[in-house]
Amino acid sequence: MGHPNLFQSFYIISSLSASVFCFLLGIFVFLNGPRDAIKKSFSIVTVLIGIWTSFPFISSLIFNLPMLNLQIVRLLYAAASFVPCVYFIFTIHAIGLDKQPGSRRIVNASYALSGFFFLFSF
Repeated sequence: MGHPNLFQSFYIISSLSASVFCFLLGIFVFLNGPRDAIKKSFSIVTVLIGIWTSFPFISSLIFNLPMLNLQIVRLLYAAASFVPCVYFIFTIHAIGLDKQPGSRRIVNASYALSGFFFLFSF
């Protein structure tokens, strides 16, 4: 594969900056209201997206170890399988549907579906 060219370097740096920004934003929002369900769910979404966007950067660090690279990629994308579920939960909290009857059942079904996709990441 060799060393990254200029375009790949830009992609790698963009990945690093996006993931660091997501981590910092998630931590900042969480620390400003750890008991608030909206802030907590937003923080989880942001950190999961940060993990997901770190793929090009982490992959570039271990490009000459293909088996380890594959396992790391699978782990990063396994975290990404929960992004839709947690974003859905954030949306439910943001628009106030979390107190509605049956919303807990829908949330549990969403977790189950994400868990199903998580299992197929490996």
